[in-house]
Parts: sequence; C-alpha cells; structure tokens
Amino acid sequence: MKILLVVTGLLVGAALGASVARYFAAQHRYPRAVMWLAEAQLAQLNAAVDARDCVAAAGAAERLRGTAAEISRALPLTYAADAAFRRRVAGLQSALQPTGNGDCAVGREQPHHVSEACDDCHREYR
Repeated sequence: MKILLVVTGLLVGAALGASVARYFAAQHRYPRAVMWLAEAQLAQLNAAVDARDCVAAAGAAERLRGTAAEISRALPLTYAADAAFRRRVAGLQSALQPTGNGDCAVGREQPHHVSEACDDCHREYR
C-alpha cells in the first residue's frame, strides 16, 4: 500500500512539474522568436550587403526594422521599467535607419552597426 502511494505521488508530482515547466517555457516563446527572427534577418542583411544587392538589402533592412519594433511587445515589463533597455532598443532602431547614399538605401556599415547595437544589449540583458 505504501509503495502504491509513493508511486502515485511521484506520478502526480511529475505531471505537475511538467505542466509548470511548459507554462514557464511558453512565457518565453515570443521573446525568443523575435530574437531568432532578428538574427536570421541580420544574416540576410549581411549577405545582401556583401553581394551588393541593394534591393535585397533594403528589403532585409525593412523586415529587420519591423522585427526590432516588436521588441517592446516581446519584453513589455523590461521595456516599461528599464530606461537603459529603452535606450538600447532606440539605439538599434537608429542603427536600422536608411544610411546609404546614391541608389542604395543601405550603407555598407549598417549591418556592423546593427550587430553592435544587438551585442551591446545582449551583454547586459541576456
């Protein structure tokens, strides 16, 4: 009888533990997805700039600007409470503004500036 109670207790505990773990993992999906998407879009921007494809670079930069705008929604408590975090996000958005001259709206240095803005924030908040 005692063994049955122990086994039942272990099964209930495992089920509750798994449920709690899934709940907390779900809380972090959106911020992770935004960061993964931004990383992929930055790689696309780098590739387009390296290939000197202005149309692809402009499209990648535009998509990355949209993803950067999601940061405040992905991390609302941090964004609302931390002025330094808001400055970091503003720095990223500033680095994503069109900087090219002539026919190309994306300057050769833009991916580097964007990467630096990301790294600066991740050093402090990751």
